[in-house]
Amino acid sequence: MARPARGTIESVPLSDGSLSIRGRFRHKGGRYRVAFGLDVDGWTEARGRRELDDILVQLRAGIPLTEILERYGQVDEDEPDVLTPGMSFHEYASDWLRRRRSGELGDPLSDNTNADYEWRLKKHILPFFARMPVAEIRDVDCQHFRAKLFAEREKLRELIAAGAKPKDRRGNPRKPLANRSIQMQMGLLAQILDDAVEDKLRKDNPARAKRLKVKVPKPNRTFLEIDQLVALLDAARELERDPRSTKRAKLTTAQVAEIRARLATGETQARLGREYRLAAGSMSMLAQGKTYRGENDRVGWRALCATLGYAGPRISEALDLRERNVRLHDPAGARFWIADSKTPTGVRHVEITPALRDELFTHLADKARRGYPIGPDEYLFCTRQGHRPAGRTRTATAAARDTAHAQTYIRVDHAAGDQLRRPVRAKPGRAQRQQDDNGCLCATPRSQQTRSRSCVRRTPQRGAGDPVRIYRPGATRRPPPSQVERRDLVLR
Repeated sequence: MARPARGTIESVPLSDGSLSIRGRFRHKGGRYRVAFGLDVDGWTEARGRRELDDILVQLRAGIPLTEILERYGQVDEDEPDVLTPGMSFHEYASDWLRRRRSGELGDPLSDNTNADYEWRLKKHILPFFARMPVAEIRDVDCQHFRAKLFAEREKLRELIAAGAKPKDRRGNPRKPLANRSIQMQMGLLAQILDDAVEDKLRKDNPARAKRLKVKVPKPNRTFLEIDQLVALLDAARELERDPRSTKRAKLTTAQVAEIRARLATGETQARLGREYRLAAGSMSMLAQGKTYRGENDRVGWRALCATLGYAGPRISEALDLRERNVRLHDPAGARFWIADSKTPTGVRHVEITPALRDELFTHLADKARRGYPIGPDEYLFCTRQGHRPAGRTRTATAAARDTAHAQTYIRVDHAAGDQLRRPVRAKPGRAQRQQDDNGCLCATPRSQQTRSRSCVRRTPQRGAGDPVRIYRPGATRRPPPSQVERRDLVLR
């Protein structure tokens, strides 16, 4: 059920330079505006919001509107309705987006959703419907708009196939719209016309016709089998135990003291870096009083992958977990609480399996042993400083991403036994996948992209449920016996 409308707070600049804090709201089909006061008198938008909420509560309690408005020295005047039957689609869509953003229609839009709606309107919908009266949009207009989107997509595809590289005004490469994107354009148009029907500007919504729907193919969802998840967790443990593979210069204590002394006298980091053959990052660490001790800060990679694999939360939900949200000793059953989610129904309790419970116990012990912050308000998966691993989802999945690339290639040996073999770690790093001239799928860690490139030939699948073995990309191996059937699978 949609939340009740809360009205809008406005800050109107006056000729003397002050701001007038005002509130706008609807009541029984009418629009009203109340002027609360000036900013020089201590009025702010937050104070105006509280005052407007009190007005709405009083109206719901049955207090007459005239009595409420008299307290602010205003009369009961209905604001003239700006929605007229002859207004253009551009005018109505602009007013519709404003009302959606403020919460006057439905729930207030988030910043990302508002930016997405603005892009769809400016890029595709308004160039076609802007000058049309909202009451005169017909079925054929919606059909022509849909056909225009498909025609532009085909034209862009032909340009790209011919070798052109079309770019937008910002210099970014243009991509043809997918079926889902076209359906989203039609969906936004249908939303706007739905509210136009509610506002008595038209009687029907031609954008809701069944024949205008675009068939969106279902995406191919990938998943891990249980043996692949075990191999993934083993690879994560290997990455946690081993030191980082980045090569760093080894300096004596005397050399470190000499470099810092010369930096204090005014010598540049670039000059000293060339003299001692140090990278810019190493010089920056020395200038900040830090030294590379070869320690491994990969704490929680295996536990994070196990939480995602065994419990199934979103990556953002897992990274937002606090230690107080995890109950491992509860007699009623180990579980953790998702306090904030993408949707209201996502706020839930998630039961923990015994295997995941053991992983989280080990993770908490690792945090305590390595000096990571521990406490009810600390993140379950955190950095050494106690921060959330990353601010963006793409960067926050570094542990799962690098662990997956560490065992990108899985080889199934039919002649081998039923025992799951221990994985061999590959160098971590963001892999670049591409096809070579022979059709082989190649993957190169970022740290090795300029040195070598490894590839594995893919052969047809002949069975399932076989043991898996992970090996390092690019490693030289003896040719297998001819009587042994082998196949290579790529774990995506």
